[in-house]
Amino acid sequence: MMNLFQTMLNLRYLTLSTSYILLNGNEWKKILINFLPNLKIFQLKMDFHFPESNNLEDKVDELLDTFQTDFWIQKHRWFVRCDWNPSNAFSQAILYTLPYAFHDFHFINESCSKSTCPNEEDYWCYNQVQILQHENSISDNFEYFPIQFPNISHLEIILPFNEKLLSNIPSLDHLISLDVTLLPGDSVYNQLQLLLNRAPRLHLLRFSHVSDLEIILFKIQNTSIRRLDFFTKESMLYSWYFNKEQCIALANSSLGRQCQTLVIDIKHRTNVHDLINNMSNLQSLIFQCKDDKWNHKTSSSTNDELIQWLHGYLPSTCSISRNINQTSILQVWIH
Repeated sequence: MMNLFQTMLNLRYLTLSTSYILLNGNEWKKILINFLPNLKIFQLKMDFHFPESNNLEDKVDELLDTFQTDFWIQKHRWFVRCDWNPSNAFSQAILYTLPYAFHDFHFINESCSKSTCPNEEDYWCYNQVQILQHENSISDNFEYFPIQFPNISHLEIILPFNEKLLSNIPSLDHLISLDVTLLPGDSVYNQLQLLLNRAPRLHLLRFSHVSDLEIILFKIQNTSIRRLDFFTKESMLYSWYFNKEQCIALANSSLGRQCQTLVIDIKHRTNVHDLINNMSNLQSLIFQCKDDKWNHKTSSSTNDELIQWLHGYLPSTCSISRNINQTSILQVWIH
């Protein structure tokens, strides 16, 4: 990093995100004075771990003190905020300049936060954030911040979640993709529907993990969704696939009828027909199949047993291929 800065003496604007690097305010001051003397705008985000896990708040205070000198506060008016999770076993924290300038943010319910702002109520609107990852706690330890994320386009969230979170997301009008992990809980599907009701432009709904598929999942509604993704990263790990009954229930649901792209893991190859035959708007099907006999060592495109079977089973208007990068994934385009 120093070698790069040495070539940029006239730089006036710098936006920088680092991982596993912890530099205090004095160290950054030295770098900026020596290598970037003409810098006017400095936007920084440091993801790091404190070297020791004891007395985290004291360590945060010590770190913030180094960003409260005349160089930071008076000369440049560069304020920083530090967020940390007291429960994190790895003493993980993040420090960033204000206002927050980056497109993604990892929001943890139980985090603590301190800043160098003269007024702690300043800079709580994170307008630049489009991708929000929410790490969940439904316990009473929810630490409320007046932080606002008004422009979220992608949300990753674990359900059930503490609904105090909704006060931090005043609108989901810009949301186009939602990635959910469904854990056991009576409120899970009601909360999912609550999110969908607030997302009029949602295009993609992805289920990264579902603890136990229930029929109520097929009753949720959102008229704008056109793509559904189910478990392609986890089904091999958890040995979980849609069976015939679940495929038909999905195909006959309101989400299934309006779906144009479906990513799914199925138990048997005949489930492909169940889906294509019943999902009238389906244009592409991306799937892994439990009874796929493909072996990358012995199989080839000329003797692909499953693709040959699908060509004989599906309409001639379907194009079928394997994913080049992950051959266990098959792709069907319905013309």
